Amino acid sequence: MTVIGESPAVPSVVQTLRDVSSAYRFECARGIPMSVHERYQCWLAERRAKLRDRSTSCRIGDLLRRIGAVDEDDLAEALQIQQECGRAKLLGETLIDLG
Repeated sequence: MTVIGESPAVPSVVQTLRDVSSAYRFECARGIPMSVHERYQCWLAERRAKLRDRSTSCRIGDLLRRIGAVDEDDLAEALQIQQECGRAKLLGETLIDLG
């Protein structure tokens, strides 16, 4: 059913919502209900693990310091917080939290 004045994007949004709803019902039927927040946390944990597995020649703290985005004190504070938290967050996330 098309509503007068309805944008062409609305049907695709409706279809996306139907697809997500269908996938959620499928997961619930398998006994795997998960909230959006839980999905996001799982996704974020996977990305963190992938980033930590990569070896790089330049550390982000050094790079940010070189370009002037953070100073030595900010970097030291973020590294200290990261160490105290048991590296639960990436350094970039810690720096963002510090503003």
